[in-house]
Amino acid sequence: MQSFLGAPIRIGGEVFGNLYLTNARGGSFTSRDESLLEALASTAGLVIANSRLFEETRTRAAWTHAAAELSRAILTTPREQVFDLIAGRVRELEPLSLTAVLVPAEGGGAFHVAAVRGDGERTLLGREFLYAQTTVAAALEGELLRRGPGRASGDPLLQTHLDEAGPAIAAPLVVKGMPVAAVVISRPPTSPEYRRIDLDVLEGLCSQAAVAVELAQARRDQQRAVVAEERARIARDLHDHVIQQLFGAGLTIQSIFSTETQGRHGGRGQEVVAQIDDAIRQIRTVIFALSSSDASSVRHKLIDIVAEAAGQRERAPSVRFSGPVDSLLAGPVGDDVVAVARELISNSVRHAQADSIELHVAVKDEAVTVRVADDGAGIRSDRRSGLRNLRDRAARRGGDLQIASSNPGTVVTWQVPLIELGGES
Repeated sequence: MQSFLGAPIRIGGEVFGNLYLTNARGGSFTSRDESLLEALASTAGLVIANSRLFEETRTRAAWTHAAAELSRAILTTPREQVFDLIAGRVRELEPLSLTAVLVPAEGGGAFHVAAVRGDGERTLLGREFLYAQTTVAAALEGELLRRGPGRASGDPLLQTHLDEAGPAIAAPLVVKGMPVAAVVISRPPTSPEYRRIDLDVLEGLCSQAAVAVELAQARRDQQRAVVAEERARIARDLHDHVIQQLFGAGLTIQSIFSTETQGRHGGRGQEVVAQIDDAIRQIRTVIFALSSSDASSVRHKLIDIVAEAAGQRERAPSVRFSGPVDSLLAGPVGDDVVAVARELISNSVRHAQADSIELHVAVKDEAVTVRVADDGAGIRSDRRSGLRNLRDRAARRGGDLQIASSNPGTVVTWQVPLIELGGES
């Protein structure tokens, strides 16, 4: 080498590379050659910087657009599908990546994979890992994380090949000041390392998604409040007006039949009054379902069972309650009552093909009684496994199961004493 000339290519004060010239034709380089090379290096640095800026602008625009679309979608997506929606949208922006959404497990120290897209998603989805098993779990504590390629360490959330692990970034999903999840993206080992802008756009998307999640939750809460208020209004109207009018009508009918038509139509009058009393009891059941917020109570669970059965039929089963059902039926006792009612109503719907089904749950005279009456085809044998289980449940509590069946019509009565049940409750 007879002559040499070099100039650095700088981008934003940092040296990107160098430009070299060797073996000048005239034997040596002049100051004019040096100035030209410096100008060329400066121009190259400017072109590269503009190219980077253009690429970053495109990246920001793509992620910003995706974040806006994701936020709108979250507002109309069921809560249990939100994390899957986020993972899918991020994977569209990073087609070669493994994208996962992590959620802290109860008790701390561990997390489970709530959603995942990419290679190995079937083996990762739903699994639980300890924080110590991965380097990206710090995002669940509210930290931003950017990891370069390196040696494989058994991290389940990194893409690996042989003994090499690819780069990864992670950002938290913070709702009301608390990290509720983290989004992790990892590339294959042969892929370029993530830049700072990649972490910035992921953080921006997570921030917008968190705002959308919080807004969606607020909307659901507001809708529930509106529904609860409307139900309370309907319950008040039923109680203050409809029940009182029916009660008054019943007294009037009873008075008319007792004074003017004794004997000839007295039985018919009592029948009409009984129907009105039954309507009042059913309306009170509806009032409870509208106004109760405790979905774990026995009464509420029984109403839900009847509602499920009503969805399969043209005529809904009726339900009646007598006595302090909620105060005395709880824990294992309440579970038994709910299981018995479910089995008996299911039998009436599936096997008896009944048109009319009535469920009556009563707590009276130190006993609890579950009675289901239908007008179906009857029970050919009481040796069915379901009925045998009900008989065993009653026997364990010192009670019994009675079946009165014909064609048409079946009445099944399950009764156990409250003395033993009270101790368990």
